[in-house]
Amino acid sequence: MQCVIIYMTEFGFCRGYKRFFKRTALESSDYLKDDCLQVHCCVGVVRSHTEGPKTYSIPLSPSDIGLHFGQLLESGKDTDVNFDVNGEVFAAHKLILAARSPVFRAQLFGPMKDQNTEHIKVEDMEAPIFKALIHFMYWDVLPDMEELTGLNTKWASTLMSQHLLAAADCYGLDRLRLLCEANLCEEVAINTVATTLALAEQHHCFQLKSVCLKFVAMPENLRAVMQTDGFDYLRESCPHVLTELLEYVARLFFSYFKDLVGREVTVELKNDLAIRGTLHSVDQYLNIKLENTRVVDEDKYPHMRSVRNCFIRGSVVRYVQLPPDGVDIELLHDATRREARGG
Repeated sequence: MQCVIIYMTEFGFCRGYKRFFKRTALESSDYLKDDCLQVHCCVGVVRSHTEGPKTYSIPLSPSDIGLHFGQLLESGKDTDVNFDVNGEVFAAHKLILAARSPVFRAQLFGPMKDQNTEHIKVEDMEAPIFKALIHFMYWDVLPDMEELTGLNTKWASTLMSQHLLAAADCYGLDRLRLLCEANLCEEVAINTVATTLALAEQHHCFQLKSVCLKFVAMPENLRAVMQTDGFDYLRESCPHVLTELLEYVARLFFSYFKDLVGREVTVELKNDLAIRGTLHSVDQYLNIKLENTRVVDEDKYPHMRSVRNCFIRGSVVRYVQLPPDGVDIELLHDATRREARGG
C-alpha cells in the first residue's frame, strides 16, 4: 500500500513523495476488518495566487486605424492612382484599395489589371457615390450624407444609400453593403420603397427585401405605393417580385378575411360583375364562397337572378367591398401584425 501527496501547479503535476505500508503489517493490523479496508482521504488545494477584485484598470481608447488612414487620404501624400469619375478626379493609394476590395485588387494588381493603373476612368457611377465609397474604404465609416449631397432631406439620404449599396456590391465591400442595407431598412417610405425593393432583389439583400415586402403589403400603404413611379420601375425590372408581393398580400388578406366569415360582402369581378352575399369561406388563394347571393345590377345580368350560392376564384376578383361601418381597422391591423410575425 502507498500514500501519495500530489501538488498541482500551473505547469501541471508536481512530484510528491511516497510512504509504503508493508502487507504483513497491514494484515496483522486493526485496519483490516473482514478483508475490507476503509481509506479516509483528505484533499487540500493550494492556491498559487490571491483572487480578488482588481485594484487597477488601464483604459483603452478605441481603434484609431481608420482615423490614420482617413488623414492619409485627406493629405493626398504618396497617392499613386487617380480615378476620373464624370470629370472629377479622386486620388488614392493602390495598396489600401487592394487590401479593402477584391475588385480593386484584381483591377490594380491582378493578371487582367488595367493597362494604365495610374489613371482609371470609372463608368456608370456618379462622383458623390464614388467619393463616399473611397471615404468608407479609408475611414471605415459612412460619410455625412447631408454634407456630401448638400441636401438634408430623408429622400436624398435614401437615394445615396441605394446607389452606395449597389457600388458596395460591385466592389465586394460587404460591410458597407450591410451598413447601407441597415440604413434603408430604417428609411423605408411610400415614395422610395418600390425602388428599394427592386434594389434589394437585384443585389440579393434578403433582409431588406423582407422589410420592404411587409411595408408595401400593409393596407394603408399598398394603394399609395402602387401609384408611385418607383412601382412602375419595379414592375418592369423585377416582375417576379410582384408575384411574391401578391402572394404576401394574399396571405395577409386571407388572415383578415377568414375572421369575416358570416358577414355580408360585395365581390366585384374583373368583368365588372358585382355579387353581394354572405361570406361562407375563403382560402389562402382568396378563392371565395358566398351564400344568399344577389347581383348588384340585376338588370344588366338577369341570368344571375336565380343564383343563390357561388364559388369565386381569387384570380378573377377585382375588389372585395365592405360597408364602411363593417371595417374593423383594429382587426385588419392585427392581421397585418400576425402575418409580419410569420403567422
